[in-house]
Amino acid sequence: MNENAPAQVVVLNCEPATAHRNAFKIAAFMGADVRCVSVASQVPRCKCLITDVESLAQAADAMQSADSALRNLFGSAEHVCIFGWQPTERHAAILKAVSSGGLVRVQPQNESQAMFHVAEGHGKWTGPFSGLPVRATEGRKENVFVEGSGKSGQSVIIRLGGEPFFVRTECGGSQVHFLASCELADLDQKVGRGTSTLDWFSRLVPLLMFLRGALADGVWHNDRPQACFIIDDPLLRQRYGYFHFRRLMEAMRHQAFAACIAFIPWNYRRSRKAVAELLSSRGMPSLCVHGCDHTGGEFASRDVELLRGKAQLALDRMRAHARSSGIPFDDVMVFPQGCFSVEALKALNGAGYLAAINSDLHPSTETEVLELRDLLSVAVTRFSNFPLFGRHYPKAIEDFALDLFLGKPALLVEHHAYFRSGYGALQAFVARLNALDERIEWTNPATVCVCNQNGRRR
Repeated sequence: MNENAPAQVVVLNCEPATAHRNAFKIAAFMGADVRCVSVASQVPRCKCLITDVESLAQAADAMQSADSALRNLFGSAEHVCIFGWQPTERHAAILKAVSSGGLVRVQPQNESQAMFHVAEGHGKWTGPFSGLPVRATEGRKENVFVEGSGKSGQSVIIRLGGEPFFVRTECGGSQVHFLASCELADLDQKVGRGTSTLDWFSRLVPLLMFLRGALADGVWHNDRPQACFIIDDPLLRQRYGYFHFRRLMEAMRHQAFAACIAFIPWNYRRSRKAVAELLSSRGMPSLCVHGCDHTGGEFASRDVELLRGKAQLALDRMRAHARSSGIPFDDVMVFPQGCFSVEALKALNGAGYLAAINSDLHPSTETEVLELRDLLSVAVTRFSNFPLFGRHYPKAIEDFALDLFLGKPALLVEHHAYFRSGYGALQAFVARLNALDERIEWTNPATVCVCNQNGRRR
């Protein structure tokens, strides 16, 4: 790296170090060139400056002049993000000075069940979150900004319970973003089973928006976002419970989306010829592998030899089915009942599978082995370097907004009971998903996995 070249991102640090370390990790995770600079040093020219308000205050104290400190800091960066605001007089004074009176202080939110609302019209920063409500984390108390009289030219990007939470304005020639959250997420934090990445929305997504808006293609991104709707279990017959193949195909043609049947290999001799002929046509649902026998927890075993046998037998059955039916399949595993072990991923890797897809990314046999950065990555690859992709039920559109924002594929999952009332709900959700990003390419799981090989962003 050329030390004389302007840095993409500079993180201003002071003690205690937790705040700037978390900011550094987030910027580095996004692929930015990041440097940490002490508050006592001259801040180098950079595209983005990230600082918590306490570091800003210490820089002002060191220079014995708040105005001089602001000119020094903001004059060096095109974009500045300031977080860590507390309801103190010292922070209020800095907030008023930097925002030219547009923001006067922070205060605790009033509503216990408040929602975040991402504004429209800031797509450069907000991407697929534009115009969406996002649930606040239950039990977490957030701060919000109080607006003053000098808010001309000030844009509120995110509100919480109607009050400003993430705000952009201009100061000293820099675009300055104010984030009301008092802390940032630690990407190395261990996360438990059942955890949603949206639980970190306030401590993570606004800073990600800042980096993406300021650096554009200078951070990881995906120019070809992809999606697929996966239906678990159906036999290849005209009807499986509430699921009808012809009605699905009509919905696919009407809404122009791609679907995949997670096919149970044990059923390889039970497919109906008429349905097989339908599925062998262009543009019809594809097949992937759904377990082997589909018995309870069959891939949650820790017996490596047993798992190797199951993984290979599943492929053998799918190949036999392909020969007899004429329907190819993707060598991608969807685990039955969502249960799998670390050893199962190793077995799949050894058998030559492309990847696995699951609703829960945590191995069933482990507790808190994943870190937050694993959940944010395109795929979890810490187990035998084998990619494990996540998927969601078509309920909360914001789950898919976060996936697309992070460059991940949008993978939907349902079972036959979802179609109890027809296919209108699916078509409506697909329309909402497509509205998040007009570039979405609907395709099969194999294409998704190949284009996102080993979880790397393209």
